[in-house]
Amino acid sequence: MPGLWQQQGWNFNGAVWYRTTVVVPEDWRGESLVLHVGACDDFDDTYVNGTRVGGLGPECPTAFGTKRWYEVPPALTAGGTLEVAIRVFDQWGFGGIVTGAWLRLAARPEEALSLEGRWKAKAEIELPFRGSARPIPPSVLFNGMIHPLRGAELRGDPGRSRFGSRHANQRRDLCHVARL
Repeated sequence: MPGLWQQQGWNFNGAVWYRTTVVVPEDWRGESLVLHVGACDDFDDTYVNGTRVGGLGPECPTAFGTKRWYEVPPALTAGGTLEVAIRVFDQWGFGGIVTGAWLRLAARPEEALSLEGRWKAKAEIELPFRGSARPIPPSVLFNGMIHPLRGAELRGDPGRSRFGSRHANQRRDLCHVARL
């Protein structure tokens, strides 16, 4: 960890559990910590000692690239060890924890403990791999974004608003393009 599970030889989409045990430094015990998980592709549910501390799901359209910062309350850090478990769900393309993970003191962010290294991983749900094997053709852009605007009334004077009056002779060309 970090890494994409397809790069580890698991060629599927679905859900994978990641787990590691962390020994909390003595002067951090009983303190509020922040768990940085990095970006999880696509969604995550993150637990510390069996308590959910955070997660991002489909309600966040950019979850696959969003770094996670979850507070770990003092009650969970008092025991000296933390069992960190992260469930990552990947709906298509590559999946996993894309960037590194670490813990830090909430009060002193300059002190951090890296969690990178070997984590246990176990597949929960294995779905057929759905990835983009080829580039997206230009027709997808046209059909999805441009074609719906055909026949739409465009207002304003493209010759003046975009280029100013000295380019008014280009107005005819711009109006032709806007008609599609």
